Amino acid sequence: MNSQPRTPWLTLAFVAANLILASMVTVGGGALVEQFGFKANSPSLVNAFVSMFLHWNVFHLLANMLFLAVAGTAVEQAAGMGRYAVVYLVGGLVGSGVH
Repeated sequence: MNSQPRTPWLTLAFVAANLILASMVTVGGGALVEQFGFKANSPSLVNAFVSMFLHWNVFHLLANMLFLAVAGTAVEQAAGMGRYAVVYLVGGLVGSGVH
């Protein structure tokens, strides 16, 4: 039995995606948020997906990334990459839907 934890590649990818999109928003100003942020009055699957990776400010981003790094690693280790991806993505889409 291998007792060494696996590298949480998917969690690292989610953190990287969030940080890359945050950098793009910073460089491009609010245009990216205006174009791809979720709009309850005109919902779309693309906007719901992209909005999972948008954050209100740097503190929101850093707090979420800290939580994602800790909790996401544990969930990925316990559930595996596939189940974790489904939970993360479906959870984000459902969150946009109920917003």
